Amino acid sequence: MTSPSGNNTSIADRLDILEKLEDGMTVSSIACEYGLSNRTIRRYRQHSKAIRNFAANPKYREMKRQRIPIYTDLESKLYRWFQQRKLLGDCLTDNILINKAKEIETEFPSTSNFKASRGWLQNWKKKYDIGKNTTDPNEIAANNFIREFLQILVKEDINEEDVYNMDETSLLWKALPWKTLVHEEKYLIIKGENRKTDIVTVAFCANTSGTHKLPLLFVNKFANPRALKHCKDKLPVVYKSHCNAWVNEDIFREWYTNHFKQSVKERQLQEQRKGKVILLVDNFKAHKLEKKELDDGHFMLIFLPPNTSSLIQPMDRGVITQCKKIFRLELLRRVLQYNDGLTQFYADYDIKDCIDYISEAWNNVTPQNIRSCWVKILNRQFEFNNIKTENPTVTDEQNAEQSIDVMSAEEITEWISGCEQAEIIPEETAILKQICKFESSPSLIEDEEIDRLLYNLRMLSKIEPEIEADAKRIIDHFNKKQER
Repeated sequence: MTSPSGNNTSIADRLDILEKLEDGMTVSSIACEYGLSNRTIRRYRQHSKAIRNFAANPKYREMKRQRIPIYTDLESKLYRWFQQRKLLGDCLTDNILINKAKEIETEFPSTSNFKASRGWLQNWKKKYDIGKNTTDPNEIAANNFIREFLQILVKEDINEEDVYNMDETSLLWKALPWKTLVHEEKYLIIKGENRKTDIVTVAFCANTSGTHKLPLLFVNKFANPRALKHCKDKLPVVYKSHCNAWVNEDIFREWYTNHFKQSVKERQLQEQRKGKVILLVDNFKAHKLEKKELDDGHFMLIFLPPNTSSLIQPMDRGVITQCKKIFRLELLRRVLQYNDGLTQFYADYDIKDCIDYISEAWNNVTPQNIRSCWVKILNRQFEFNNIKTENPTVTDEQNAEQSIDVMSAEEITEWISGCEQAEIIPEETAILKQICKFESSPSLIEDEEIDRLLYNLRMLSKIEPEIEADAKRIIDHFNKKQER
């Protein structure tokens, strides 16, 4: 029977063996304890200096082989570049790192056998301790933007009342809970495939104090629905149409040039004051305007850094969520108070009702709600003196439960969460279509943006298994294209 070798013994165990040898334990007793051969223990003693030198770095102690680094110069230069880009706030994906490694490879003739594989990249990250504990580049970019943005406010002498944020979101406007009271305390189970999944896009815009909330921008895929035949010019929203029910460049430009600027000018005139106005938007492609349109001397359009919306965009830090929650609770009340049942409610419920409900919900979002969402980007402390300590989400759902007396707060929460998750899909789909649209012209969309979108698609496919096959096909296509 042959004794096992030491190939599966970690560097940490080898250090322990060396210490026990120094303490006077015999080779045979140590070999018996660790299940190794006597020859292996003697070999460790013979190479004790090399083992201790290798184990000087704590990161190597869990390794089972003393691998001598082959591409030290390449890896060191890549790490220095990584640190520089991270400090600038760049979001560095795996594909970007691999491409940079291939670029650096050409500078070192000794790396002719180097392969920038995924496995090599993971080992490189492990070697330099790059992982979840590393400072998020998106957070660095957000903090840098906040500092620069505050400097702009001071330099341009801009009143905070004249700083606005606009953000759009999908709205699943017909979706209802699976369990809904119909007649005489009986429940109708709406099967998943029969649930209403009609989508519209709603854009929200308000200033820092919440004292000026602009009418919602409402985008539907139908230009002239029958429900709006006699009232399209009297709606409480700015109604636009697009084939995918999403905001495109023409819609945004028309809204920004006419509705936003006109509304702000009228407000400044009423308050008898002047001053430069800033509108903050994310870097979604539909927001990209001509350079001359970004700053006309009175209005300035500023873009947030990529991947920072959830960190610093005010409308994305609770305002939109609160408004949609109010909308859904009101929709639930209406349908359960409808005497003719769910089927007839859907027959009578139209886009005009949706517009009225979401507009009413927007009116119910208080200035206090909006001010609290500007705290991060304005780098200020929010005053909580007049804020109730109760959880507004729980309160709303408990009130809904009491008024409806059908569903529990947990069921309502589950329904609202399900809708919010489903609404992510159209937004990702809209972005994905842009990738496909510019697929034949790589210069029109940056590789980094493609990496980010493909990552979002991969995460989305885990949530929505039905799109997994299509998502894999698209991701594989772009990976192969990049390899070429």
